[in-house]
Amino acid sequence: MLKFLKVITNIVVLALFILITFFILAPFFGLKLYAVVSGSMEPGIPVGALAAARTVPAEEIIAGDVITFYVNPGSDTVATHRVVEVNKAEGSFKTKGDSNEAADINPVKYSQLLGRVQFSLPYLGYFYYFLGTMIGKITMIIVFLSLIILSVLLEKLIEKRE
Repeated sequence: MLKFLKVITNIVVLALFILITFFILAPFFGLKLYAVVSGSMEPGIPVGALAAARTVPAEEIIAGDVITFYVNPGSDTVATHRVVEVNKAEGSFKTKGDSNEAADINPVKYSQLLGRVQFSLPYLGYFYYFLGTMIGKITMIIVFLSLIILSVLLEKLIEKRE
């Protein structure tokens, strides 16, 4: 039982390490990560997913692409929707959430574009969002240290039993 618990502990530590490393290294690969907080893109991109967007020139965006953009010029609020129409003359996109009945009222100006979504990972947005908070960072440090201490203690107990 102790060996099983040690293996599980090590797997959890490794999984957390890989996730956090991915979050840290994503920008070096040109990816910006966003936690999806609304259901407008369901079922393709569910609430709680992590969307990874890559910066691309606005002129490369075509109808059907999923983009991440500032909802309003000068705003910090971000949305991820599908482009349903490109208006090159006005330098804007008409967007729509996959699960929304109608297209968005306001066109997205080229200057509001943050990037084209490359992929999304279900549920990881919750974790990413949590890690962005001070409580999340402190919790993760405590969890890592606790798991490492538990792993060392389990190793010592296993050695004692053998």
